[in-house]
Amino acid sequence: MPVASARTFRGAQAKRDMARIERRLQQLIRNIEGITPGAVLEVASTILQVAEPKVPFVTGDLFNSGYTAVTSDGKQHVSEVGFGFGGAPDYTIFVHEIIENNIEKIVNG
Repeated sequence: MPVASARTFRGAQAKRDMARIERRLQQLIRNIEGITPGAVLEVASTILQVAEPKVPFVTGDLFNSGYTAVTSDGKQHVSEVGFGFGGAPDYTIFVHEIIENNIEKIVNG
């Protein structure tokens, strides 16, 4: 009857330990991936809240067109924050260009 050496036993135990650690890490990664889109959306929502008071308000259409969105390819989560999704109201792009071209005056007063 062959006798297992201490080295073989430690090697087998190390493999089992590493497999257990790998399973735990994979579970942790899955947990983090599940949380990430929500966290990204929460940050995007905060950005929208900061932006809303800076939106010109005449009719409220532009203000009310604010939106957030999160897209994911499974590895990366990207947020989008904006106004006028889908082109409504139709003057959104003009307001954007006015602000874009005068950002220094707007920010610095």
